[in-house]
Amino acid sequence: MRTRPGEADVATVGRGCDTGPVGPFRDRGTAAVAAATTAALAAMEVADVTTRTTGNDRVRDAGTGPRFGAATGVAIATGTASLLRRPAGTFPRSRSRFLAGIALTWLGIGCNRWARATLGSQYRPMVAVRDDHEVVATGPYRLVRHPMYLGSLLICAGIGLALDSRLARAAWWLGPPTALVQRIRVEESVLVEELGDAYGTFAATRARLVPGLW
Repeated sequence: MRTRPGEADVATVGRGCDTGPVGPFRDRGTAAVAAATTAALAAMEVADVTTRTTGNDRVRDAGTGPRFGAATGVAIATGTASLLRRPAGTFPRSRSRFLAGIALTWLGIGCNRWARATLGSQYRPMVAVRDDHEVVATGPYRLVRHPMYLGSLLICAGIGLALDSRLARAAWWLGPPTALVQRIRVEESVLVEELGDAYGTFAATRARLVPGLW
């Protein structure tokens, strides 16, 4: 089939734009996947941090929220810097590892949001209890004590796996998880003290994060 002058060149350029590098990303598809995942994580964070405490809440966070936020901020900055230093069109080195990391991240998002929806009005972005506080034992809480934190850990593991930089991986795999473990210990101590046998019975029949491990 004959084409008008320049038509073949335009079509070729169009295909090149669809598959060519976008900044550090190898192609538009990879960049789109990364952008969609980043947008989902940002929306999740905004939904959580804009939840406010009420006058009925007794906040006993012991600084775990700011520590987790700081560790996450360092991980984000390290990962972003590692991408900005990459030559154009060279990320990721391993597409399969990148996609595995993205899949793990989305699994974590799903787990985290399921737990968040199950908590409903009882969710707070910090460790807090209230006079009418109840132990939630439905949804993912039938399986583990802290499914929301499990989702967050899966997210950290997935992002670290998706990135090429060893430093960025270390930041994601060590910083936020360490802060979350500290938060779990503080939260459980508060819940045992405040809720007594109700939480003790709940905790006795479930692992914190991974059945058979911890």
